[in-house]
Amino acid sequence: MRLKEYVDKCHQMAREKGFHDEPRQLAVDIALLHSELSEVLEADRCGDWDNVVEEMADVAIRLFDTCGLWQIDLEEAIQKKIKENSKREFRHGGKKY
Repeated sequence: MRLKEYVDKCHQMAREKGFHDEPRQLAVDIALLHSELSEVLEADRCGDWDNVVEEMADVAIRLFDTCGLWQIDLEEAIQKKIKENSKREFRHGGKKY
């Protein structure tokens, strides 16, 4: 499946399950993505690798749904960002990680 197909499928499923019955702001979707990432962190803190993997899938599903809702072409955005990142210096920005 192409990335767009995952976006479309996850967004359609969320619609069918009633998660888009009411309009909401992008900030809410960002917070929901953050909460999914926090669940990955908690699973890792507990040493539960199987749950880490499952929660990572939830992060992707939430991201795909969000991109579907906001009509973001995630595949195009990723390709563009990879191209930009390939031109950056080694450990650009002087960041530790």
